[in-house]
Amino acid sequence: MQKKVAAIVFFVLFLFSIVNFKTGEAKAASADEVLAEAFPYAGQLYLNSKHYNSDGFILREFGGTELIRDSEGGLLSKDVVLTWKTGEATVNYADLLAAQKQSTTELVYGCLLLNMPSNVVPADGNYRFIVKTGDNPAVFYTDLSGGVFSVPLTPDSSKAYNPLTNPLQKSIIAWRTSTGWQKIEIMPVSEADAVLTRAMPNSALDKLELNVVHYNPTTGILYLDVKEGTGELKTPDGVALSKEELLSFSTGTLIVRYADTLAGQVGMDKDGNTCYGYLRLDMPSDISKIILKTGDNDAFFDDASEGIFYIPLTEYPDKPYNWQTNPLKEAVIAWQNSSGAWTKLAVIPLSQAEQILSSAASSSVPLTLSSVLYGSDGKLYADVLNKSGTLTAKDAQTILTKDNVPSWAGGVLTLNYAETLAGQNTGQGYGKVGLTLPEDVMADDGRPRFILKQEGRDAYFYNSIDDLIWVPFIYNSAEPYHMQNNPLKEAVLAWRTAEGWKKAVIKPILEYRTPMVKNKFPYSESDKWFDEQSLNPTQINGKERYFVGVVFVDEDGLLKLSDDIIKRLGFCQVVSSGGSQASVVDEELLDYIDGLSETEKNDFINKYIFIRDSVKKEVVLRLPIKQLRPQTSYQISFASDLVFYENGRGNEPITWTFTTMAVPQISGISTGSVGEDYDSAEPLIIKGNYFYSDSVTVKFNDISASRVEIAADANGEKYLKVYLPSGSSRLKAGIYDIKVINNGNENYQEILAGRLSVVPAADKEPPVEGELIQNTYYGEVREKVNKSEAVLTLKSSYWERSYIYLNLDEIMRESIAVHRIRFSERSWPVIWEFKVDSHLVKAVFRDMLVSSGDGEAEILIGKAEPELVRVISKKLPLNRLRSEFIEINTDNISFSDLNVTMFLNRQDAGEIKVLRYDERYRRLYEIPCRVDYLNGEAAFNTGQGGIFVLVEP
Repeated sequence: MQKKVAAIVFFVLFLFSIVNFKTGEAKAASADEVLAEAFPYAGQLYLNSKHYNSDGFILREFGGTELIRDSEGGLLSKDVVLTWKTGEATVNYADLLAAQKQSTTELVYGCLLLNMPSNVVPADGNYRFIVKTGDNPAVFYTDLSGGVFSVPLTPDSSKAYNPLTNPLQKSIIAWRTSTGWQKIEIMPVSEADAVLTRAMPNSALDKLELNVVHYNPTTGILYLDVKEGTGELKTPDGVALSKEELLSFSTGTLIVRYADTLAGQVGMDKDGNTCYGYLRLDMPSDISKIILKTGDNDAFFDDASEGIFYIPLTEYPDKPYNWQTNPLKEAVIAWQNSSGAWTKLAVIPLSQAEQILSSAASSSVPLTLSSVLYGSDGKLYADVLNKSGTLTAKDAQTILTKDNVPSWAGGVLTLNYAETLAGQNTGQGYGKVGLTLPEDVMADDGRPRFILKQEGRDAYFYNSIDDLIWVPFIYNSAEPYHMQNNPLKEAVLAWRTAEGWKKAVIKPILEYRTPMVKNKFPYSESDKWFDEQSLNPTQINGKERYFVGVVFVDEDGLLKLSDDIIKRLGFCQVVSSGGSQASVVDEELLDYIDGLSETEKNDFINKYIFIRDSVKKEVVLRLPIKQLRPQTSYQISFASDLVFYENGRGNEPITWTFTTMAVPQISGISTGSVGEDYDSAEPLIIKGNYFYSDSVTVKFNDISASRVEIAADANGEKYLKVYLPSGSSRLKAGIYDIKVINNGNENYQEILAGRLSVVPAADKEPPVEGELIQNTYYGEVREKVNKSEAVLTLKSSYWERSYIYLNLDEIMRESIAVHRIRFSERSWPVIWEFKVDSHLVKAVFRDMLVSSGDGEAEILIGKAEPELVRVISKKLPLNRLRSEFIEINTDNISFSDLNVTMFLNRQDAGEIKVLRYDERYRRLYEIPCRVDYLNGEAAFNTGQGGIFVLVEP
């Protein structure tokens, strides 16, 4: 009987698969397996009200009155704790939230309480929820206590948050809906980590100094024992390490050379305890706060009172460096200066062995297997110690020999059949291969002769044993090989020669063949869109059918199709992003195929589903789908094990996204009318969305624009530059519809009826005084005719936006010298980032608050008044001006930070300073800046407005 597969049936079958029946007849899917298949939730959940008071501020303790404050002393609002994107919730200030006490009778801290989602299925006795915390297995729940997800933000919720002993952890929550499981990843971010992301990289010119406690101030040689100030710290070569060799600065980065040697230096931590491998750097003099982040640990605010950065170079600073048990770790430090600006520096420890590897030349002399591994017949022993047995590959036929295991090319020694080789008993642990000493290696003179580096670990100096080198090629040589838990790893071997260091890569290869994806359709790595009616349309049984698919490499024609392919295709999914999550796989056609006889089924599959091309040496696997919607993003998920090789693996799950062709959406045009004598070289600007970058055309009635270009503003938002028809196609006076068409297909067009007016040329000259008024997409613009000044009054629709971007040259005119931006007289919420660009200056206001007072709230940005420029210039007799005098001031507006980028008038300028003129005190102040000479820009942060100028002393 023909199988009828509907969405509800699939869902019921899925539920049966996750339930453990007492009869043991159904195989239970784990909660982790269900999570892996769940779809990301596109909506948002709400923070439970236990977290905050009636004013929306986060409480220090549930039911209490004391409020949590951030590092600046500000209150933490519930509105800033969670930010969302599809399938992911970022928990901002998670370190503060993780210290929240949530019970008055027991120790419970830092559980994120989220209200139950609205689309969860009604209670029916089955599992409805899943929670996975950190690296723990996921857990099923039939119901939630109190109707909320309670997600611990740290591994131990019986203790308050601690960045070192109880750090933040990621979690996943999921719930069952009528269309399947949906999930959200919980990503906690500490306040210090958030500050790090926006801190500016420290300039290479602003170097930090090594604290004198490290070295002998007379000789510059590092002490062996910092506590006693005695001895000399020496490299493995026996060379005393000098402070001049240790540090290398570039913008945003500090390389600590010889970090393995430095990590053996005996020292003290802040509390006077013995430690190893702390790097101590003198802080700049004006520091108010510091942040430290080591490895993947949480960033945290640290003590700045001693004036020294204490930076651990290893994972465990209380122990000496060891490449296996206590490896080097990268760190990030950041500091806040007296003006409130944050600067950061990545500290990258580099061992001497790593330094040598980076500059070593690839060997042209091949490495070979040591003869201890094989007998006189060339076959590899199964047991090297007892010289017995042979190794047979996983195909149960191929015998491993000294000829088919190694292959050498271009400085790479490939170990074929590495999974079988990893089981050889060598007496040196698992997964090690013995190599003959390289022909050109130097004789042993007491100095290190070899370096080994295994993928994911520090390089280290190594000594040979009995004239051969044992090189590991699995992650942990103490445990047997396992594909997931103890996988194959590449290694690099280097050796000292008379000409310098040489190196070779040792690359282990999996034995099983895995189907290789050659292409996917529809698929593009660019912004290409696809006509949903062009996806391999095929008439089958009198109905138009559509297909998506994957192309596999089929070099030898041995790729096979799964015996239950129709069932497995039913496990594939094609769902719209952010939509109903219902799959649009054509189950009706799959049912039809499944009901055919074996001969008919095979013929149908070979014609429409599994198409082999022996000339191109490829196989096309197609999945039938229903007709898709336009202007929609889809995610395609091909299940695993659809195709396979004999004695090999099936394909891995394959997932990708694509977008169907969109209808353009127009939000505004730069002008609604032009004169009959318009300049065809001056483009009309059309703003909006869904403009197809490969092909978009614009017509005025049926007359095509002479040229259409897609451009993007500084925020990446696209817009159209449309050049009006010229020559014989020039528009005559009249009213025109504007048509924007994607891909030349009028099924994908938007028409603005009567939006362009071509008026007869005016007989009179424009006015010489007064105002020109224009209504734009952003608001009303008033331009003074006799003065290069314009005022933009923002539309009220901007009131609820936390991020605003304005390109003043586009909104007003590039020739305008002074821009004013006004806000309607009402109480605006905090604008987290207000960004403006112009040809004169770029500025970003952060945490901006518009006052609700009686006066107008306004930002002024542009060239300073000439009379004021003359006054300031008199105070700069010995400085050469390298920019315009730029004024940035506000009325009834406050902000926490202002980031400004100004432009040099000469790129060959020398040292550049930023000066700020304070009109109230009539004084000039210098501000630290970062200069990009290549692009002719200088960027700086300030906490207040004023008049700014770049000068060359």
